[in-house]
Amino acid sequence: MKRLFLHIGQPKTATTSIQNFLAVNREQLITKGWLYPNAARQYAAHHLLGNFFRAEPIHWIGSADPAAVMQELMHEIEETRCDNIIMSTESLYFAENHAQFREYFKDFDVSVVVFLRRQDEWLESAYQENLKNGETRLDPERYLAVHAGSLDYAARLGTWADVFGKDKILVHSFETTAEKQPIEKICMELIGAPFTADLTMPPAKNERLSRDCTTFLTMFHASPRVDMKHQVIKDLLIKYSQAHPDPAELRYAYHPLRRREIVERRAESNAAVARDYLGRADGVLFRNPLPDGETPWQPYPGLRVRASVSISEFLCNALYKMGERAERG
Repeated sequence: MKRLFLHIGQPKTATTSIQNFLAVNREQLITKGWLYPNAARQYAAHHLLGNFFRAEPIHWIGSADPAAVMQELMHEIEETRCDNIIMSTESLYFAENHAQFREYFKDFDVSVVVFLRRQDEWLESAYQENLKNGETRLDPERYLAVHAGSLDYAARLGTWADVFGKDKILVHSFETTAEKQPIEKICMELIGAPFTADLTMPPAKNERLSRDCTTFLTMFHASPRVDMKHQVIKDLLIKYSQAHPDPAELRYAYHPLRRREIVERRAESNAAVARDYLGRADGVLFRNPLPDGETPWQPYPGLRVRASVSISEFLCNALYKMGERAERG
């Protein structure tokens, strides 16, 4: 039976970096017996799987026929003769109808690969991303209330373990350590795949926007902002943010003690994940120290006129130069 490693995120755990790495090295991995299929692909990931067996489709994912996708997948496997298949999409992290996925992949020995980010760090990153893409206009506390259920990691993993078995859930704690390794290497080692010198490492991307740039985007009427026009603007705002980064005290939307409380409220759930999926008898899932009252922080004062003008001027100049290059080309 072929082995299938289904990487489901969670979102905001360098999933795009892993997917780009696997896509860029597709042909090289095939020679090693590992297939990153074209079937179900949207961009560099297998996002088309995300709408299979959902009551409400995710708006940014294209439509596809599950039977046709499976037929294409089986053809690729037969053609490449690979025994190991990797599919990746964070859209499955919040999937419904897990039992139907087991039926869909009944001809495979399935392992579910999950990277977990500490609750406060995940919440901060997801909130800023949703603001940037126009998926939310909620304030931080209301956003937390809506997504509180997503922070119980034991329950989230349990829905997959109930279907595929606890021993088939491969978990990694996603956090910065003193001995930082490429996330691509960590992922490959987690599933037992080769990470060799002949594999290409795509350039790392820093896609963080400053609080001012994120707020600037929230003033756009369009929602969601996931089309090519807005992607061009977001790419430019990333460059602006790199030149005008947030000071430390404005980096987070939530007060340090609030962030600490968010994590501590999930202590029992986190300990269960550490013991049940990582074999850590001490029950420690995340080892980095929690924020405290001494951590620099102040409420975001809002987008000031001067900052708004500076961002607008930067965008005008950049877009004008892009237009000039297009005319010359």
